[in-house]
Amino acid sequence: MDSSDEWLHIAGVFVDPLDADTSQLRKTPHQRNAVGVVLQCLDEAEALMQHGAAFWLDEAGCYRSEAATVCSSVLSAFDSVFQEAEFTALPSLAFTVRTFAGLADEIPSSTVAATWAIALAGAAMAALYELQDLTEARIQHAEYLGMARMALMLAGLYLQFEQIPGEHGSTSLESMLRAAVKAPSVTSASRAGKGNKEPDSVKQREAAALKKRISDAAASVAAGRPGISLKDLTSVLMGRGIASRPTLRKYLQELGYQ
Repeated sequence: MDSSDEWLHIAGVFVDPLDADTSQLRKTPHQRNAVGVVLQCLDEAEALMQHGAAFWLDEAGCYRSEAATVCSSVLSAFDSVFQEAEFTALPSLAFTVRTFAGLADEIPSSTVAATWAIALAGAAMAALYELQDLTEARIQHAEYLGMARMALMLAGLYLQFEQIPGEHGSTSLESMLRAAVKAPSVTSASRAGKGNKEPDSVKQREAAALKKRISDAAASVAAGRPGISLKDLTSVLMGRGIASRPTLRKYLQELGYQ
């Protein structure tokens, strides 16, 4: 990557997501009283980042020319993709990333999913340096890595389908899996009535229900801790497993917490 594509900065250090070189980052561990733990966590994230980057290699073992630009686009849309993915079926992950990051259809779904895994691994690294509490940092780190592993598993499935010769090659695995997931839900919606047939309305109800849970939990915490900051409130609610940090931050800000 050249300087114009540097999109992953952690603790003031640039980490190339394609080379996954964390040597400079390792010289400035944030949790100095737990250096061994931090470095072990970095090892885990770096391994997943390297796995994801391998999807960008061409037959000559070089990164394709558009790799850096796509990685940058995905990270720029990280919060939007993350929030949408919470209400989207896993088989549609590549479609979600492609849509919110504005990626071309020509980029294979396997590569799109792998790039999302790279972004998640980067977020896992950043959590180790951005969060003051080590326990909270490790929880956030583990959450992101779990999602990264799932994205890489899906990238592998996409790749298997993309490599099938013949007529299947023109079929989108994304579309096939989304149709398979949608079929039973459409049947259930038909039984329940017309009001449940619209996917958007289902997502809207889920989002509204989640926002209410966050609102109720936030009000309870704030009542016992008047003046609690947005950052601390987000950490408390994340510790309760209510939602991810980006989602909590989004709804808490909408609710007026600062």
